[in-house]
Amino acid sequence: MYLVILGCGKLGSMLANLLSREKHNIVVIDKDSAAFQLLDSAFNGITILGNGIDVDVQRKAGVDGADAFVAVSGNDATNLMAAQVARRVYHVPKVVARVSDSENESLYHYFGIETVFPIQSEAIEIRDRICTRSVQRYLLLEKPKLEVIRAKVKPEAVGKTVKQLSIPGQVIISLIIRADGALVPKPDTPFKEHDEVIVTLSMNHVGAPRKWLEI
Repeated sequence: MYLVILGCGKLGSMLANLLSREKHNIVVIDKDSAAFQLLDSAFNGITILGNGIDVDVQRKAGVDGADAFVAVSGNDATNLMAAQVARRVYHVPKVVARVSDSENESLYHYFGIETVFPIQSEAIEIRDRICTRSVQRYLLLEKPKLEVIRAKVKPEAVGKTVKQLSIPGQVIISLIIRADGALVPKPDTPFKEHDEVIVTLSMNHVGAPRKWLEI
């Protein structure tokens, strides 16, 4: 997906780093060049210095061709105005904005803008709202940075065993769900077509199972 993020503070950089690791095309806008230092050294997106409310800045960022626009600066008014430009001028199909003051939420919704509140897991929440994913999240643990999900296996996994696709400390397969029931797998249990799995993932290695898991 092609995604544009306004704001490279703690939340914006976290979201940009997360989406970059998942191989999306990312553009980050911020009016403070120092903010870009929060991006990982491995971040492979584009950074643009400027005011995200400005139509020309958004055009430079390619908002007119974006799949989603996310406004997560620290200012509610800036987020709302930038989101409005993205929606009304560039007709971005998915627009999400951060709102810090709950009294402003109804205003965002009046203009058809989805909102998130500043909580620890909001970067994950935004990613799930703007990305089409064949995955259900059952549990998110911020401190140990773990998430438990249910997802479908790709055809590439059929015939391979649980041991082959597990990564100790990073990817643990705890349950296989099939049309005829479910089972707790053994290391040598092979995957079948249309299997679904319950997997515990390290958030630092969320991209590891992408070759065989639909996430």
